[in-house]
Amino acid sequence: MERDMIDDPAIGLLIYQTDSIAGFYVYTGTVWSALLLRENGWGVSGNSGTDPATNFIGTMDSVPLRFRVNDVWAGQLGGDEENTYLGLNTGVSNSSGNFNTGFGTNALNANTTGYQNTAVGREALKGNISGYENTAVGEKALFTN
Repeated sequence: MERDMIDDPAIGLLIYQTDSIAGFYVYTGTVWSALLLRENGWGVSGNSGTDPATNFIGTMDSVPLRFRVNDVWAGQLGGDEENTYLGLNTGVSNSSGNFNTGFGTNALNANTTGYQNTAVGREALKGNISGYENTAVGEKALFTN
């Protein structure tokens, strides 16, 4: 293997190996450790042979899974507050509200402490800050609640 031919590698040395086990490797001081092997990561062109019991995109703790588009907040799943948001700037202001569900651009955008709200549609419940137990369906439904 190419990496084993390096005499006295420095700790932290990063290499890209091109032989049959191609990939990035870092020297830990005792062994070469693989960083990015295709079989250990998700491909941007899709994946095959996955098993949903062991292969998934998500977290292994109560930290929410967050999404961004062009580095703009685009959603969140779960977390301690058990909120679910999907859409640009949907639920972006939430600080302590819980059990909220928002789908659509800017839905529940201003909500900070409101709880048990459901907003479906672009800008549904957009102005809601602390209201609770509201259901809004449709573009701009309950916009200034």
